[in-house]
Amino acid sequence: MGELAIEPFTRKGPYDFGTSDVLPRLRARGIELGLDRDFWQIPPSDAMLLQRKFGGLYLLAIRLKARVNLHELALTGLAPRKRGSHPPA
Repeated sequence: MGELAIEPFTRKGPYDFGTSDVLPRLRARGIELGLDRDFWQIPPSDAMLLQRKFGGLYLLAIRLKARVNLHELALTGLAPRKRGSHPPA
């Protein structure tokens, strides 16, 4: 599921949430895992918080039919920078 969740970040260029099928694939995989009683356990609360935040952002991006270059945003946000400097606006 992790690979599916970060798919928008791995694509170079704008990711089109309006035409993406990532959410239905994540939902199907989540149901499959939820039904597997050998795998099932309560996730840590911090993981649930992140899941809810990412889920909400995905739903908003889908509703807005957003096209966002998340790959470039992630590279910019994770790039090393000098102490006290801010990323470009």
